[in-house]
Amino acid sequence: TTSYIDTLNWGVISEIPREKIIGPIYTIILSVTGVIVLIALLSVGIGLLFVSRLLKPFTLLGNAFDRVSSGDYTTRMDPSSVKEIDNIVDGFNRMTQEIKQAERKLKELNESLEDRVKKRTSQLKESELSLNEAQHIAGIGSWEYNLESQQITWSDEQYRIHGYEPNEIEPTYEKVTDAIHPDDRKVFLEKNRRCIEEGGTYSNEYRIIRPDGSERIIYSQAKLIRGDSGNLTRMPGTAQDITERKRNEININAINSLNEKLFNPDRLEEKLSLITNSVVKIFNADFCRIWITKPGDKCDS
Repeated sequence: TTSYIDTLNWGVISEIPREKIIGPIYTIILSVTGVIVLIALLSVGIGLLFVSRLLKPFTLLGNAFDRVSSGDYTTRMDPSSVKEIDNIVDGFNRMTQEIKQAERKLKELNESLEDRVKKRTSQLKESELSLNEAQHIAGIGSWEYNLESQQITWSDEQYRIHGYEPNEIEPTYEKVTDAIHPDDRKVFLEKNRRCIEEGGTYSNEYRIIRPDGSERIIYSQAKLIRGDSGNLTRMPGTAQDITERKRNEININAINSLNEKLFNPDRLEEKLSLITNSVVKIFNADFCRIWITKPGDKCDS
């Protein structure tokens, strides 16, 4: 540094170390910078603390929603010091309480419905057993032909009428027609076709041949049912085994015919022939033979 003295006309030159001038300046700058950094750190810390306190209720609320979504409706949240957040917490607690009450009512309703379904199912099973027993006693089976799906359902007695155990086979239209006696099949198919085309009801009497080869006489009735669209959709019906009744009718007719002819003045040979034929029909015998002997004659076996 340089100084000038006017009175003496002197110039004074002095040397000062740079550190003594710059050092204090650096010190001040560092001090100010430190203060600024400290203030900034404190601001950040306070901000983070504030944000943490502000976000904590939302984090807890998010966790609570997760528990509720997993089915834990007993979840409750503690009140918050922030009024706005406390309003959200209060609404959340009311929501979980209402959900819990609704769940309890729904559970009670389901239990009541299950009890009613079990009771109704039990009643239906009892009714079905009673119906099957009544059909078995009367020898009457029930069936239904679905015209849309072409499926046929049989009752237990309907299986027995056809010579099967219940649910032993799956009934189809082809199996039903194949079981009908060849001499009755054409009439059966014609009546069935005409009933489906014209609608209404029908009745039919025909013979079936069981798997064991035995022959049964069936009397069947059916009615066509229309669906909501007005088209024919179902054909429910009944089938009764009237074999024994028909045989009794044949036997009675044979006996009446025998009585009528026996008391007519016909020849003895014709009467005997009539008797043998009637015995065969009445008792379903393979043959009948009558011997006429005179007193003292021997009959060789």
